[in-house]
Amino acid sequence: MGLLHQHTATLDGITAAVDGIGSGQVVLGQSLSVLTTLSMVGLGVSVLSHLHLAVQFLALTRRVDRLAAEVRQVKALLQAEHRAELQAGLTKLKNGLDISDTHPGQAATQFATAADTLTDSSANYAEQLRTQLGSGDHAYRWLLARHLTVSALSEAAAHLRLGQKGLAVRALETALAPLQAHARGVFARTVDADPTRFLMPAMAAHGVTLEAVAELYRQAGHAGAAGADQRLSAAGRFEALRGRLYAVRDPRFRAAAVVRRLAAEWAEAAAAVEEVNRVRGLALAVGAYHGPTRTYDDIAAEILRQVDARRPADGTCLAFFPAPG
Repeated sequence: MGLLHQHTATLDGITAAVDGIGSGQVVLGQSLSVLTTLSMVGLGVSVLSHLHLAVQFLALTRRVDRLAAEVRQVKALLQAEHRAELQAGLTKLKNGLDISDTHPGQAATQFATAADTLTDSSANYAEQLRTQLGSGDHAYRWLLARHLTVSALSEAAAHLRLGQKGLAVRALETALAPLQAHARGVFARTVDADPTRFLMPAMAAHGVTLEAVAELYRQAGHAGAAGADQRLSAAGRFEALRGRLYAVRDPRFRAAAVVRRLAAEWAEAAAAVEEVNRVRGLALAVGAYHGPTRTYDDIAAEILRQVDARRPADGTCLAFFPAPG
């Protein structure tokens, strides 16, 4: 009986312990329920935070897009203003030319106002071109260079009509620096990057021969787009490229596309070089030929008459340069 009593007491203790464990499990279950609830709340807050960030990012993107559109609009307005200034100068110059024979006094006034307007236009485009030389927008740099050329040539014409030879030459020489920098960039990016590409047989149909490459390099040397040491003859150019000519051949795939791209690069380089030499050549011609008794216009007319009188039957263009005097 005593042993049974002891076992009963032990079982009662075990039962109490098991009941305590059960109570602990209930409390633990309640704690886990609370923790689960807190986790769900935290997850919801996290989702809401990400959603809030996404909404903020979308709003920021829209704001940036609006700012970009406004910047493009401002840029377009500025370009229109600059073109309007150039157009105004050209209109004044034309008006002066139209009445120069009948109303020389009024024409002189038109030439003077045209020179002032075109001086501002040339300075504007020259500064824009300088600041854009390092950018990747080739088309926009070309736009600035072309406008600068037109403005500088027209400004020189207005000064010549007023008998201001020095100002005419200065206007042309001022435009030369940014135009030469632009031509150097174009030439380095196109032909000078790898001139052997342009000597593939397929480019001969586009007039690109070894002599043409040598001549373009000579013209680029005069324009400042290439070094003076690059003004080589066709034989000299061949020797300079001899080590790379072995790899020149027409492409096997997409040959037409490659030729079109190379022809476009060749035309772009030639145009950039020609633009500089046109301005530089006019500055030299005005400095050498324009005088009080014989203007540059008189010299130009004489050159055209002599060329027409001596034009060969095959249509070859003949250059004629009268002696300064």
